[in-house]
Amino acid sequence: MTAPFLFERMAEWKDEPAIVFRGVVSSYAQLLERTSFWQDELSRLGVGAGSVVVVEAGFSPGAVGLVLALIRCGAVVVPLTPLSHVHLAQFEQISEANWTFLFDERDGYTLAVHDRKVTNELTRKLIAMGHPGLVIFSSGSTGAPKAVLHDFAALLEKFRRPGVRKSTLTFLLFDHIGGMDTLFNTLANGGTLVTTVSRDPDVVCRAIAEHHVHTLPTSPTFLNLLLISGAHREHDLSSLQVIAYGTEPMSQAVLV
Repeated sequence: MTAPFLFERMAEWKDEPAIVFRGVVSSYAQLLERTSFWQDELSRLGVGAGSVVVVEAGFSPGAVGLVLALIRCGAVVVPLTPLSHVHLAQFEQISEANWTFLFDERDGYTLAVHDRKVTNELTRKLIAMGHPGLVIFSSGSTGAPKAVLHDFAALLEKFRRPGVRKSTLTFLLFDHIGGMDTLFNTLANGGTLVTTVSRDPDVVCRAIAEHHVHTLPTSPTFLNLLLISGAHREHDLSSLQVIAYGTEPMSQAVLV
């Protein structure tokens, strides 16, 4: 099984908060229950090792539980968000997806099945190794979207060494490699993943204050908007210890 240490640790922290989704807290025990539900459901549907599965969602307990179950059964996961729904058919074709799970705002889902065979040599090689996979798409801003295939087993290995247990806000999205990194870094260390309904500065600051967020992965653009809005003055942000930024250059004015 891939990354057994991850599931063993999650079981140890069963009573601790794992995910805050739309203001509702789910414990590690509840997240593992969702994972078990999905393992049974995937088995019933015939989804298993070598299946390529699109999951269009956010960081909801249902979607995260599905991703964990797909890792356990050796499938290839293709995370997307509703923001990219207009390109869904294209992404399904490029990734050679057999299944698509679409999650709604209430964490419910619909399922579509595709009659496709996996022909991509890299995907077939990964499947032959018995490893789960992760497909991340580029934005396509300089042409057609490009898919990058990762060995999920190798990605998770970097979380084997225990790190800092903390509460982290999910600023980077479900379909971003940084978003996946945030998710598994949090789960591997017994932290809490805090989601927000939008990136509005006031919404983000309120979530930081209410859930005592320790780390905010973000972008220079958002930090600039935050300073302009003044929302940081309206909420107690004393729990925030780390602001990690990337994806674009940082203005010296914002740093100061």
